[in-house]
Amino acid sequence: MAIDLFCHSSLDKADVEKTIRLLSTQHADLFSYKFLISKILNPNDDDEETAREFGFPSRFVFLIRVNDKDEAHRIREVAGVLRKAFGPQNVLVLFENETEVGPEDKPS
Repeated sequence: MAIDLFCHSSLDKADVEKTIRLLSTQHADLFSYKFLISKILNPNDDDEETAREFGFPSRFVFLIRVNDKDEAHRIREVAGVLRKAFGPQNVLVLFENETEVGPEDKPS
C-alpha cells in the first residue's frame, strides 16, 4: 500500500521548484530514496477544496511518497523539514490528503 503526503503550497511555481531542489540537495538522506518527491502540479478542484477546509490557499501541489516503508515513522520529521524550508505559512502537509501532519500528529 502506498503512503503519500500531499503537499500544498501557496508560493509561486518558481519558488516551489527552487525549494524542492534545495531540499533534494540539503536532505539527500531523506529525498534520494526513502521519500520521493513528485513533480509539481496545479491543484484540481478536490485538492483546492481540501486545502480550503484547512484554511489554506493551495496554488500548487506535489506528493511525497514513502518509498522505503521502514522509514514511515519519519513522516512527521519530513513534514517539519518541509515547513522549515517553505515557511509554515506557505505549505500544508496532509497525510493521504486528509489529515494535517504536525509535530504532535500521528498519521493513522
